[in-house]
This record gives sequence, structure tokens and C-alpha cells, in this order.
Amino acid sequence: MISGKHVKGRMLTLFVRTRDGEQLATDVYLPQEPGPHPVLLERTPYDRRGTNHADYSRRLVKPISKPEVAQFFVKAGYVYVLQDCRGRFDSSGAFEKYVNEADDGIDTLEWILSQPWCDGRIGTVGFSYGAHVQTAVAAHGPQALRAMFVDSGGFSSAYDSGIRQGGAYELKQLTWAFKHAKIAAKEKLSSVEQQALEDTDLGPWMSRVWTPGHSPISAVPEYESYVIQQWGHELFDEFWKRPEFYAKGYYHQFPDVPMVFVSSWFDPYALTASENYVGLAAIKNGPIRLVLGPWIHSRRSDSYAGDVDFGEESVLDGTIAPDYLE
Repeated sequence: MISGKHVKGRMLTLFVRTRDGEQLATDVYLPQEPGPHPVLLERTPYDRRGTNHADYSRRLVKPISKPEVAQFFVKAGYVYVLQDCRGRFDSSGAFEKYVNEADDGIDTLEWILSQPWCDGRIGTVGFSYGAHVQTAVAAHGPQALRAMFVDSGGFSSAYDSGIRQGGAYELKQLTWAFKHAKIAAKEKLSSVEQQALEDTDLGPWMSRVWTPGHSPISAVPEYESYVIQQWGHELFDEFWKRPEFYAKGYYHQFPDVPMVFVSSWFDPYALTASENYVGLAAIKNGPIRLVLGPWIHSRRSDSYAGDVDFGEESVLDGTIAPDYLE
């Protein structure tokens, strides 16, 4: 399942082949000490070599890059695996938001398990979309999965909260699609087409139902397609009961392993984190923990949300651990 590799120090760049033949760009960061080692897997649509706004703390005021996060855990004795999700950055295939993450994640777990540097223990980590990909996999009960750190995501029921809200389609899905379609367009469209997309005003489109060929992102059809599909399923039908969208329908299949669910009161996924914790803690030995604080999405080291400051003791840093990475 490796189609090519480039070795740079103790980092390997590999391509994991999926069951349907796509190639997922994967960086493997290895400790200097001979293995095998426990492995941490983070799958992301936001560039495995980029910088996520969530990777900061009071100690690290400026967010650090994904490779820097990897090096932190490598120094602690873990192999750290960073992978671009299908259709994003260096991974092949068409991006269809959320729906391929279970199969691709399971294929990646099985590949890791076969590697000489893996000691058989694999944990998953990730924030927001990087949390959604974890529960999508866990709902299938993979034996290779030995721990999970699920931060601000992991749909308990995407119909009720996350993609739709009590059934109503969440407009943040439109702004996300518009933003990331423009990023994808840089590789797919001519400069003139890219500029046309950049010049599009999303505002008027927020009150219209999008149809094929009639949307602000029709020039990037794979993004348009998944939006129309998810927007069009207005009832809680079988589409919303698949494992990627409906973890609470599959709690009995989750591996009985240590899990941490993290979120914040002013976050789109406060309900999801709470439901996952309550549902899984009732039937698993775990241990399973829930961390909630008065923050907004990813801002766990800020003491304020909007105009309200909750005080210095409200931040994550210095409570459970010195900071988020610790």
C-alpha cells in the first residue's frame, strides 16, 4: 500500500493506497530510538504540513505547525502520523465532506498496523474535522484503535447538531464550502475562473437553495455536489444514520478504550461532545472523560468569549495539565 516515499531525517513521506485505489499523502515522524513504538494518527483536511489556529496555548501564543506538533510527541516516544484527507492538498481523489472518512481511516489504521515501526498500539487525535474522522472510524469497531482524543467534533448526530441543527441546514456548512472550494480552485481552474470565484458575493446565495450548476461554487463541482446532497436530505433518513454522521447509533461498536472528549460551551459541538461522553461512559470501561470550558471553538487558552471574561482559572492551561499538548 506504499506507492512512493521520500526520506528526510526521521520523517517519511508515504502514500497510503485506499481500497478504491486513491493515494493518501502521509507523513510519518519517527523517534530516534529503535522501534517499534506506539503510534498517534491525525487525519486532516487542512494540510498536514500547515498550521491550525487551534495549536496554541498560553505558553505557545503563536500557533505551531503540524510538523512541530508531531515533533513534540516524537520526543515523548511516539510515532506521529499526519495524513491529508482524500481530495485535499497532496491526497488524490474527490473530496466529499465527511463521507469517505470511515473507510479511509480504517484503511490507514490497517496500514499502520502492518508497519515495522508500529508496536500494535494506535491512538487517534484531532480537532474539529480531525475529531469527526475519529468517531467515523470508531463506529466500525476497529481492533487496532487503542485510544482516542476527540476535540470539538465527532458527530453524535449530525442531523441534530453539526451539519443540520434540529433538522435545519447549518449555514456554516455553506461558508466552509465556499472558503475551501476557493482553495481547491487554485489547482483546478484558470486564473480567470479563480478570480471570478473570488469576486463572488456569497451573501445573496445564503437565502437560496443551491442546485447543480446554480451555486456560487459550481466551478468546483465536487464541493457543490456534497453541499446539495447534504442540504437536500431534510428528513432523518438512512443518509443521516450512517456511522460517519451518527455515532450514537453505533456506541455499542466503539472499541472499549480510553477516550477524552473536549469541547466548549460556545462551540458548535458542545452537544456532540456531551452526548458522546454520556452515551459511551454508560456502556464502556474506558476510562472516558469529558472536558468542557467557557470557550469558543479552539480558543481553550482564552479566558473570554465575546464580551464576557470568565477569569484566569477558566482556561485549560494549568488545570488538567500545563497546556493542551501536555
